[in-house]
Amino acid sequence: MAAHLRIGILIFFSVANSFNVFSSSKNITSFGCIPNSGKDLTKQFQKAIDFVYENKIDSLIIPSGMYSLNSIDIPPGIAIIGKNRPTLIKIANAGKWSRMFNTQTGKYAYDQAEDSRPLIIANIQFNGNYQNQGTYLGYELQQQHLVMICAKPTSKGRFVAKISDCSFSNSVADGISIFTNADVTVSKCVAENVFRGGIVLGGGNSRLRVDHFRGKGKIHPSGFHVEVDGSGYNGMTDIEVHINHMILEDGHFDIIMYEGTTIANDVLCKKPLININTNGKGEVKIKKSTFYCGNNQNSLIYFPKKVTFDDCTFYCNESATGSCCFYILNSAYYLRGSDQQVYFNRCIFESKISKNNSTAIIIAADKKELNNSTSLYACKFINFETGIDMRQGGNVNIDFSEFKCSNSLNIGYSEKYLYQLSLKSSIFNNKFANKMMLAEHKGNIVNFDKNYMKLQKK
Repeated sequence: MAAHLRIGILIFFSVANSFNVFSSSKNITSFGCIPNSGKDLTKQFQKAIDFVYENKIDSLIIPSGMYSLNSIDIPPGIAIIGKNRPTLIKIANAGKWSRMFNTQTGKYAYDQAEDSRPLIIANIQFNGNYQNQGTYLGYELQQQHLVMICAKPTSKGRFVAKISDCSFSNSVADGISIFTNADVTVSKCVAENVFRGGIVLGGGNSRLRVDHFRGKGKIHPSGFHVEVDGSGYNGMTDIEVHINHMILEDGHFDIIMYEGTTIANDVLCKKPLININTNGKGEVKIKKSTFYCGNNQNSLIYFPKKVTFDDCTFYCNESATGSCCFYILNSAYYLRGSDQQVYFNRCIFESKISKNNSTAIIIAADKKELNNSTSLYACKFINFETGIDMRQGGNVNIDFSEFKCSNSLNIGYSEKYLYQLSLKSSIFNNKFANKMMLAEHKGNIVNFDKNYMKLQKK
């Protein structure tokens, strides 16, 4: 082994002591994987993986260059390390179930009571070669992921993986797909032109940590997507997601979950698509983030259970009918939801639409007795046609907030859809008195704080 390569490996493993890896290694070229040959190297690559695993060698080194692959079965407990960012490119017409790195099926499918030793993947470029895979825009190849991480749900143990300094591009399916019984850390990774999502979490009893991720693509937006549609061990659908510093230049930010928590910090989503749905069971906390929103078809908070935004900014920049930052559906589907809570703390809502037909927050039909509520503390609303539109009934609490809108509040109700509105120490522009009409009915409740009334008299 060359001296400089040995030093690089030792440096890597000194940093990775927490992953329980050591300094033994093997170069993939020793197994006939010649870079830039243009040949299908799947058999040679699999042979190298098997040798490293069976001989308890901790790392497989991939030198710079391009390697053509189909699907490789990957075990836990090894490190696959690129030197000078080699490219692994999918062979043409690989097929729907071709995962470049696969842990779901094959001889290494994990099924143990304890969590696995970590699989480490670092400093590699994954290229899905979508130009040569055939028809896929109708989801014909939606299982052809670049990296697939999961364990069998028949046992409690999770497959542990740590993916760092990698890129994922030109794929007909997910860049990183995480399914059942997985514990995955993704750091300093980029996805570009990935069809379904740059990172996708779809299975229960799983954990995901994301630190510094960028998704982009003019052909495919490469967003971030959580949608649990597979149960983990003992039927569990709970997940635990932690996000720190995510930039979605073209993609969406979707959180669809049944149980568990999602905590996000420092997210920038530049295109108007944000969808949060906890199915009335989970909890989402997002802080110090910025979202560009669009209309009520793609900016949804759906059965939130408990969704909290702290110190976030929302820009409405898509001029269309129903343009808004959020459409909140607490009790959709015939009012079957209850005890759903949405909180906005110290948030800014601003419309960037020149022809202003926008609304900051639309709240769908609801009943105050269902105990669903939207609460705002120290928020600002700027340049909207309407600040908050209570379509029909429900509960809204507004504290210490400021409205610079043509119409601060719209309130709709009927005898079956009554509302409770609480306003405390908030500031409305001069049109407030004419534009906000408080509907009168014996079942409606409107609470005005004294400080609020004093502010209005100035």
